[in-house]
Amino acid sequence: MLWALQLALGRKFNESVLSKESGEAVDHLIELKRLVEARRLEGLRYFSRFHLFWILWAALLLIGIILLPVIIGVVFLVGDVFLYRWIRKREKTTPRATLESIELSHTFVNELQGLYDKVKVETTNLPGDKAPQLLEESAFVGRAVWIRIDTDRSGTVFSDRKGIVVRVFKNPPARCKEAMAIELASPPLTFFPLPRRLRYIIAEYYNEWDSIVHSFTEGHSYVRFVRLNNKTVLKSDTYRVKDTSRVGAGFITAWPVFPTEARLLSRHESS
Repeated sequence: MLWALQLALGRKFNESVLSKESGEAVDHLIELKRLVEARRLEGLRYFSRFHLFWILWAALLLIGIILLPVIIGVVFLVGDVFLYRWIRKREKTTPRATLESIELSHTFVNELQGLYDKVKVETTNLPGDKAPQLLEESAFVGRAVWIRIDTDRSGTVFSDRKGIVVRVFKNPPARCKEAMAIELASPPLTFFPLPRRLRYIIAEYYNEWDSIVHSFTEGHSYVRFVRLNNKTVLKSDTYRVKDTSRVGAGFITAWPVFPTEARLLSRHESS
């Protein structure tokens, strides 16, 4: 929480410069965030559990209608009625965890903004040391990034992992506006079409609102990931489409990842 406030205010400080009231507010926000996450997970578990019962109910209803002329169809319909009543009864007795999570999230944001205003006044005399935004593409080479693959839109799926930017292409192919090559810190083993290590991938920026600068200064970007099959392009300013093969899509952000609180406060200031 202190790190988020330091990033938003643009100055470094520790708990000793804060008042007792601000320190208690920080502790309260940490506990509130933990409660929000617990309620959100409880709601996700509820929906992931009960949507299967609704699928079973629809399947039994369909089978019952098809077999209605036969006696066994009556059995399916009777079982479907009891299953419907059982699901509805469980839904009524299940706590409204998702709604509580949303309400707690609004409370968390409001209290975070109040704490930000208070800490901003208490640390107003401290020197600011906000780093300038890096606009030169060459400055991003050697920077660490965090990669999270979108499993719904990926042919090669691996767990979230860290990578290092090794090349920023000045003239990427026409299908993307920006691209950079990344060396994965722990190359995963992929099996399609053959078992091999995935060491280099290229992040292709194709959305108009995403860019390399945005990934390192504002938060995550949604990009297309392709496998680098020809390593000689790492010494070039461009590459050909046939030098790559599809991996999928996902999110990329600078490492270490900006805390959620800092992004919330930055978004509030920009608005």
